[in-house]
Amino acid sequence: MKPQQLVAAAAALVASAALIKWLLADDVDAANDDDEAVADRKIAALRARAREINARKAMARRPKRARPTAAARLQRSNALAVAYGGSQEAVAMAARALRAADDAGRARLDEALRAYDGTPGDAPEIEIDLAWWNMHDARQRRSLARQLADTISKCRRALTPTVVTLSSYHGPAKSHLEGIGADKWPVVRDARDVWARRKARRGRVVYLTPDAEEALGELEAGVTYVVAGLVDRPVRKNATLNAARLHGCEVRRLPLREFRDTSPKRRREGILNIDVVVNVLVRRRDTGDWAGALRAALPDGAATPHRLQPRPTRQLGS
Repeated sequence: MKPQQLVAAAAALVASAALIKWLLADDVDAANDDDEAVADRKIAALRARAREINARKAMARRPKRARPTAAARLQRSNALAVAYGGSQEAVAMAARALRAADDAGRARLDEALRAYDGTPGDAPEIEIDLAWWNMHDARQRRSLARQLADTISKCRRALTPTVVTLSSYHGPAKSHLEGIGADKWPVVRDARDVWARRKARRGRVVYLTPDAEEALGELEAGVTYVVAGLVDRPVRKNATLNAARLHGCEVRRLPLREFRDTSPKRRREGILNIDVVVNVLVRRRDTGDWAGALRAALPDGAATPHRLQPRPTRQLGS
């Protein structure tokens, strides 16, 4: 073979080898591109699934509505129907009675709010201090919002209307609560904190705290009773007591030790939800009896928190 032919054959082999290598490289790149596309689709699907799960969890954690559910209304109607005789006419009569009672309670509360001029007159005022809002995490804020919604529900059904004020109603607290309909609640909303309101009107203010030594006696007209908007999980010992003492405010506690069979040595004794405290105060004003109010607001049963149950007495020899 001539030298020119050898050079041409070698060049052809080199070119063929380069072409084969280039084609194989394209196949590898295409395969890599396909793998990356598949991986991106999997990641997008997983992210979409995670968003769906988080949305369902958020829907499950939404605060309950203040109005009772259909099942709760049916249960109340059936309970009254048994008292009326248990017939179909009795069920209808009980339902009408419940609606009439709820409408009358709302009318009384609306009238009290229209007559409210910024100071409690012939009735005590209940003020819920929202200045503790920023101390809570997301879960505690949801719990606090549910308690406030239940508080308004109980005040609507009270026999004697009581004005409820939300102080420090601004910022994140206002935004969160208005997201669940607080702008329509029959309450007084004030952006000022407890102490600014106290200086402006110079009325008597009593801060309710479970760490106080002296128990609350009568609910006096013209006095504002402050309930801390605080979810005590974990327990913040003396937090509300120290805040009230710092501003020279009177402190009292609910008379649980005097009217209930509970031990004062129990660590969480007296630490109640906001709606429970307000329910006790409203029932005390309706009935004029602490024992009856505590018994109605804190029934001895499965729904009662364990810390408020009386300790079982041991029998000798057991």
